[in-house]
Amino acid sequence: MPASDAFPGDLDALHWDERGDAVTATFEAELDDAGRADWGAEAAHTRVRYHVRFAGVADLRAAGWDHRLPLRLAVVADGERGADGEQVPDGGRVVVEVSGEGTDVRFTSAPPEHVAYRTFTAAAP
Repeated sequence: MPASDAFPGDLDALHWDERGDAVTATFEAELDDAGRADWGAEAAHTRVRYHVRFAGVADLRAAGWDHRLPLRLAVVADGERGADGEQVPDGGRVVVEVSGEGTDVRFTSAPPEHVAYRTFTAAAP
């Protein structure tokens, strides 16, 4: 699994878990040779599906959600400015912004954590 905080591929879903105050984002991406090495995938595998968890969610605002791609998920860390220009306060938290046509979801959370992934061979189109 790559160590980077970047989230390659398409955002497929957001799952809100109100019991644990968490949001899990699911992504799917194509694998090239470097990606197979990063994810520890078999040579025949062409895709990876992975989940990123945001714990301690607060200030959740969902002004719209639509399934149409592309969806963009941006994580803004302490001391940076979000897409709306607001300064993110210090304190070890991040601001998460999910946007796209008909989609506007924002919340604050602990830094993201990769929680699960699987690689596989996609069926031919």
